Parts: sequence; structure tokens; C-alpha cells
Amino acid sequence: MRNFNFLLLLISLIVLFGACKSEQIQLKIINLNEAQGIRKYATVYTLPKTVVRVNVKVEKTTFKKGPYYQYANTYLGLSDIIEEDGQNFSISDVEFVTYPVADTNNIYLIETDELNSISLKLNKDGLLETINPDGLYTIDNSSGIENLIDWEKNTSIKNKVIEIDNITFDDVLLPKNLVLKKSTSEQASFLANQILTLRDDRAAILVGDGYTETMPAGDALKTMISSIDIALDKYMSMFVGKTKRDYFYYSFDYIPNETRKKTQSILFRFSENYGIVENTDVNGMPMIIEIESSENS
Repeated sequence: MRNFNFLLLLISLIVLFGACKSEQIQLKIINLNEAQGIRKYATVYTLPKTVVRVNVKVEKTTFKKGPYYQYANTYLGLSDIIEEDGQNFSISDVEFVTYPVADTNNIYLIETDELNSISLKLNKDGLLETINPDGLYTIDNSSGIENLIDWEKNTSIKNKVIEIDNITFDDVLLPKNLVLKKSTSEQASFLANQILTLRDDRAAILVGDGYTETMPAGDALKTMISSIDIALDKYMSMFVGKTKRDYFYYSFDYIPNETRKKTQSILFRFSENYGIVENTDVNGMPMIIEIESSENS
């Protein structure tokens, strides 16, 4: 990083001297930390340092068991069902973006004998962008890191709480005769028979087993099949259960300041039970970022 700053400074000086060699302007470049105040004809610019932004997408899956889950195998022969309410988290996507920010340790003054002898173009953060020999000293306020980042960000690391009890089966329109059944076992048996009947009806419609002449065709037939599929899915959820997925977005910034060949740092902590947690929470697994410096390779 330090060598990069010196290289950029050297390139800037070469361009400056090249643009102004015919006038033999005397330049003096001073680091602000070493300067004795800002003099009358001093131009100020800043060298950049690189920020690594890590965008993380977290998927939260919530499980809700069905009211008749304990009868799924007995009446329908199902074994792959949700048997317990719960939730878990997983990291579904990671994106790395780099952008420059002003390095406060590398702010420089350019002193000349004449006002406006040097024309520089800076962005709004004071970073040196280009030499502008045809115009005066200008500051470009249109630049900024917000134009480089295209990611939905959540500034808080606390995940939105999704109550499992809020996942209901109210959207399932149950047959009227089901409510007349007194026990849960009888209700499950009745609904299972409804599912098997719908499956048989669907198969008969598709195969044309005695229904071909009376059944509609084209879009009307597709609508009928779709209605049966929707009813089947909702009835099945009473045995299989429901799954809900939500997504959360986070951004973490890391500035590699060390000059060693490799540097490591805990970027955040992640838990399968709670998602991204505070760095002080030892229940979360540390997610480590490692930066390798090419100048030391």
C-alpha cells in the first residue's frame, strides 16, 4: 500500500513536470504531517488507500410442522416431512468490491511561486484524479464510492426475527365434513382420503379414463389441473409442513494497512442457529479475511 502511494506520487510529479517544463515552475511537495502550516500558494491533494468491501447474503429458512405430521407415514406413506419447528441460517452469496478512500497519512501540499500555475482535478474526497493542463484547479463533486457499490445493505447485524408461530395453515380451505371429525386421527384420515381422491381424479383427467368426452380442453383443462394441484399442495402441507425463506444483506469494510506478506482478521462471526452475530459472540464461527500483499511476494 505504501509503495503504491509513492508510485502514484512519482507518476504525478512526472506528469506535472512534463506539463510545465517550458515554464520551469519551481515545485515543492510536502507531506501535511511535516508542513509548518498551509501557505498562500499551496495546493492540497490526497493519495488513496484501498478498502475491501465484503457483501454477504444470508438465507434464513424457517420450518413449521403440519397439524397432522404424525400421521403422514401412516395414511400417506410419507417419511420426508418436517417433524419439529425450527430455523437455520446459511451464507448463500459473497461478493468482494474494492474502492478508494482518502489516506489521511498521505495528504500533500504542492507549493509554487505563482497562483494557479498548476491545475489538478480532485474528486470530492480530495483524491488526485488527473492533471488538467488546459483548465484551472477544479474539484469534481460527482465522484464517490456510492457509484461503485451496487448492493442492498443492512447496517444492523441483528437479523429480523421471524416468529415460527406466525407461519400458519389458515390458507388451507379444508372440506366441511372434516370439522365434524372428533379426533385428530379421524381428521387426518379424512384429509388423506381427500388427497388420494384428488390424485385419482387428476390422473383420470390426464389419461382420459372415461372423462374425455365430458372434460374441457385447452386452457380450461389447464385451469382445472392447476386448481387440483393447488388444492393438493395445500392439503399435503397439513402433513408435510411448511418452509419459509428470507434473505438478509450485510456489508463489511476492511482496510489492509499492514505491509506483511499475509494479514488475517475476523471480518464477522456466523452461526447456523442465529445468522451473523456480534464479533464478541463466541457462539458464532469466525469468518476470516486474508489479504496477501503482492509487493512482498
